[in-house]
Formats: sequence, structure tokens, C-alpha cells
Amino acid sequence: MHAKIVPLKEILEPITDKYFYWLTAVILLLLPFSLVRYFQTGWLTLYSFHCSVALLFVLSCFIPILSRHKLVIVVVGCMTIGASANLQHGISQSGEASFVLAIVLCSVGFGVKGLILSSVATALFLFLPHLAFLIEPLIPTGIRPYNEGREGFLALGWILFCGISASYVVLRLVTGVRSKSHQLSLSLIKSANIARDLTILIDTANAPIFGVDSEGKINEWNQQAEKITGYKKTELEGLSFATAFPGDALFRTNDYRASIADVLNNTMMGEEISNFELDLITKSGESISILLNSTARKDVSGKIIGVVGVGQDITELNRMQIEQEKERKEASAQIIQASKLATLGEMATSVAHELNQPLNVIRVAAENGRRKIATDTADPEYLEKKLNRIIAQTGRAAAIIQHLRMFGREAKEEPEVIDPRLAVENALDLMGTQLRLSGIEIVTELPKSCPSILGHVIQLEQVILNLLANARDAMSDKDVPAKILLGVSADDENVRITTEDTGGGIPKDILERIFEPFYTTKKIGEGTGLGLSVSYGIVRDMGGRIFAENFNDGARITIILPIGN
Repeated sequence: MHAKIVPLKEILEPITDKYFYWLTAVILLLLPFSLVRYFQTGWLTLYSFHCSVALLFVLSCFIPILSRHKLVIVVVGCMTIGASANLQHGISQSGEASFVLAIVLCSVGFGVKGLILSSVATALFLFLPHLAFLIEPLIPTGIRPYNEGREGFLALGWILFCGISASYVVLRLVTGVRSKSHQLSLSLIKSANIARDLTILIDTANAPIFGVDSEGKINEWNQQAEKITGYKKTELEGLSFATAFPGDALFRTNDYRASIADVLNNTMMGEEISNFELDLITKSGESISILLNSTARKDVSGKIIGVVGVGQDITELNRMQIEQEKERKEASAQIIQASKLATLGEMATSVAHELNQPLNVIRVAAENGRRKIATDTADPEYLEKKLNRIIAQTGRAAAIIQHLRMFGREAKEEPEVIDPRLAVENALDLMGTQLRLSGIEIVTELPKSCPSILGHVIQLEQVILNLLANARDAMSDKDVPAKILLGVSADDENVRITTEDTGGGIPKDILERIFEPFYTTKKIGEGTGLGLSVSYGIVRDMGGRIFAENFNDGARITIILPIGN
């Protein structure tokens, strides 16, 4: 044999212990048959062998010192059965099978020593018939062993060959099974350790993690999820993630529940969901925001059996962003207000001229009325006409002042639906006279009807005023006809407001920077560099965009704003 025979008692002994009592019962049940055989042959030796083996097995069931060696007793029992069969029948199948089984059990259970001992014992038992003369008086006439001479040696060789070969085969099989079993045990232990480590990792992770099965019922809810929601895993396990929760609902609106169900269904179809913002209601009724990534959970065969969601609590982050956005809007409002006041300062001359016209009309009308009264030539119809004119001009002046007050006021109202044409017309009312005094031709292209937009009409006026002022300044030192084209147009989705001038255009190296804060091409003291930057912020807050380009002999500024509902 090339294989080393290693004792495998740890495998055989549990099997022996398990079936030893059944084997004892079988041996006791066969005692009557042995007794019948004794009466048939008169051979007391065979019956004695059987009785001794039965007694040994019975005693082993009750005596601890014998009970600890059940495997040895089974081997001895097999040897005894083989010996009795050999004495009675000579070489027989039952005897050979018993000897071979004894050799296999002894070699597998006790290694090389067991193989040698069982082989020697087999040889002795096979040659017992040669010592039959010692017990010849006990053997009835006509019953004699016949495995003598050459036949006995051949039987010995055959039994040893079969026993050793069978031992080798059984040993290889048992060793292989034990090796595979050991590997399987190690794999199971490793898998159990990995599963335990993963469970610990999930449960102690600093991020909320939940899991649902294929029916959408919660089967995982880690400590962080418990902490931020106030719900324990024991409260939620087995409940539907999207529909059923104890106490207050985790999702208060049906629309939101439906969106969560869609996310779970899509993930169950194999789609990975990233950065889905999940608003939850805690057990105490507080609102929290979770940024969720979900992926399908699969078994070893690749079948999707559920969903795992890993979240990040962004409640505080959202709160900070809201506060920062509020601060940004407040700062932006202050800058817009400062820009509006600066614009009012720049329009002082134009405003003074606008007010001077109705005041002059009022003065002339009043002087003419007083002169008529002084010369006693004023009739009621004449005076009524003059007074009506004074009232109309007073209303015109009041409207200009009211518009200036509104323009200078900080906009704190919510955005409202406005007509973009109104903002254009109001801006021209404020600055049109100043532009005409500067020798600038103003051309407007306004449609008869225009979709509304969402915003603040005063802020949109400020944007247009900034664009008009920049166009005016760009043409102030140019020896070309000064002209501004102001237009409004619309399509199915957006409203466009454009200004075009003849100021020669914007240098290409600064075209991309004109909307940056404090960036200006004007001389020091002539501009703050905030006009276009403020305009950019206003348009952005209205959901639109603004851009500049060179067009013909000047610059074109385009504002695109979405149509409001």
C-alpha cells in the first residue's frame, strides 16, 4: 500500500456508539438459532463462541470501562464470528466477510497497528482447525474442519488481500469525505464569520441602512436608522417599507409613498438608484432628509431577493444650505438695492427733467389764470380748463415720484406673475428722456400680447435700466449714430428681452467676464462693475439666463426667461 493509514476513530466511534445497542439486540436475537445449531451438531464450541460474544456486547452496554471501547468490542465480535464460521464450515463466505470487516474496522480505527493486529488475529483464527486435535473430543463424529494444508494458506492470502485492499479503499473514501467535510466546515465557519462581521458592520455603521425582502417588507434596520427615526427594528420588521408604520406614518403623503414604491420596484428590477432624497417623519414627528442610494440584494445564484438602501442624513446640511441661500439672497438684495440707488443717482438729471416738465406746465397755467383774474377777464370755462391742466400735470408728477419710490424700495414680496412689456415700458419712462437728451435714438419692438413671467417687475426694470445705461456709456464717445433697439419676443417656452446698441461691440478678451462682480471697462470713478453682475443674479433667480454677444456694429445682450404659470 502506498497510502499512509491514518487512524479515523473520531469518525467510526460515533457511528459505533449510535448503532451498538441495535447490534447487541441482533446478536441476542440470534442466540436461539445458535442453540438450535448446537442440538443439530452437538458442537458446544460454536455455541460457546456465540454466547461469549453476546455476553461481551451486553456487558459493554452497562460497564463504563467496556463501554469506552465499543469499537474494539465490535472488531473482536467480527473476529469471533469469523472464527466460529471457520471452525464449523471451513472457508466460507460468512467467515471471509467477517474477517475482512474486522481488518477494515481495525485498520481504519487504529491505523497501521490495528491493520497488523487484525491480520495476525485473522491468521491465527484461520489456522485454528490445525489445532482441532486439542478439541477433537468435543467435536461430534462427521463434523471436522477441512481448511487444511495449501487451501488454508490460499484462504489466508485472499482474506488479507481483500482486507488490506478494502482498508485502503475505505480509508481513501473516508479521508476524502473527512477532508471535504473539513473544507466545508471551514467554508461554513468562514461564511458565518463573514456574515457575522457584515451584520456587525451594518448594525454599527455610521449611516442609516435598511433592507427589504422581495415583497418590500423590512428585514434590516440598523442602529443608525433606529437613532435618526426613533423606530426600533423590532417595531418595523416584517412591515411594508412604503405603506405601513406604527404610530405616525413615516411618509405622510400618498404621492410620496408612491414615489418610494417606484424606487423599490425599480431597484428590484436591477436598477441602481443614487442620490434619491428621502424625506422621513420620525417617531417624534420631526422631519428629516436622507440622501439614499439603493441596490438590489442577490442570493448566491444571482437572483434578486430584496433591496439594500444606504443613506446619509442631510437634514443639517439642507438646513445650512437653506440658511446660506437665505443669507445669499439677503446679500444679493442689499447689492441689488445699492445698485438701484446708484441707478437713481445716475438718473437724477433725467428725473429732474421729467419733473420739470409738469412743474413748468403747472406754473404757466397758474400764472395765466392769475393774470386773467387780475384783469377781471377770467371766465369760468377758462379757469376750469387751466385747473384741469394743473391737476393732470400734478398727477403726472406724482406718478413719476411714486414710480421712483417703488423703484427705490427693497423688494421683499414673493415673486408674482408679471408682463415683461410693462418692465420695459417703465424702464423707458425712467430713463427715456435722459437717453434722448444724450442724442440716442430709442427703437422698441414690443408685441401686442406677450406671455407672463414669474418675478419682480421692479427688479426686471433694474436689469433693463442697467443694460440701457451700459449701452449709453458704450456709445458716448463714438462718432457714429447712437441707437438702442429694445425688443421683446416669445416662443412656446420662453420670453426673450434683447438690447442692441451701435457702440462698436465688446472686446473678445473680456466678453466672457462682463458678468463678473466688480469687473468694469470704465474709468475709475465712472462705474462700480456691479450693474451686469446684479443683472445676472436677478435673471438667475428668476430661473433664466443672460448672455452677451457682438452683433453688427455693436453689442447685443439677451435675456431668456421661462414663461410663468
